[in-house]
Amino acid sequence: MGGIGSGKCYGKRRTKRSLKLTASDLPKLCIPQFMKQNIQDPGLYIWNGSIRLLVDNDVIILSSSEGKQLDTTYIKVNKTHCHYGGYRFFGHCPYCSKRVRDLYFHKANFACRHCFRMIYRSQNATLSTRLFLKRRKIGRWINNDEWNKPKWMRQKTFAKLREKYFDLDEQGQIADFFSLRNIQTVDKIYAKYGCALIAAELLGSQLYRF
Repeated sequence: MGGIGSGKCYGKRRTKRSLKLTASDLPKLCIPQFMKQNIQDPGLYIWNGSIRLLVDNDVIILSSSEGKQLDTTYIKVNKTHCHYGGYRFFGHCPYCSKRVRDLYFHKANFACRHCFRMIYRSQNATLSTRLFLKRRKIGRWINNDEWNKPKWMRQKTFAKLREKYFDLDEQGQIADFFSLRNIQTVDKIYAKYGCALIAAELLGSQLYRF
């Protein structure tokens, strides 16, 4: 069995990562928001500057207003009744017919996130970036700018979150220093050495390859 991080490059030589398409990279058509707007003010809408949207008998008709960038697309819309009254709108993907809330526009086609094989932005992030985002989220909860317990928060909860904040800080430094992508490996190093600086001094000379 190999050692910690065996088979990977460390230091300045990092392995390249293939980035996939994320949901925030493409123009998004929110079906519930558009249908509510159309009920209040029915008519013809221009979406994203060049696409015409028209509702006809619970069907959204999409067509291009400039050139032949988009073939006429029909999106079926249905209502789902809520338990406490009212209803929600959902659309059906033109390709897989799956009931979805949002449709995305890519390469002159409208489809759902699953058809485009899109992922969330956090899935493209490295391990050190994900640890940083977790630490920042906890820091907002506990108001780490002043390190004063927020109002209405229990002292025990504040102490637990504050300890978690420092743990994520050390783990993020370990992941960034050794270019690790496995959280279990980071946890083992942190549990054994407890500090990124100590781990770097003891393991740096062994793991770095020039």
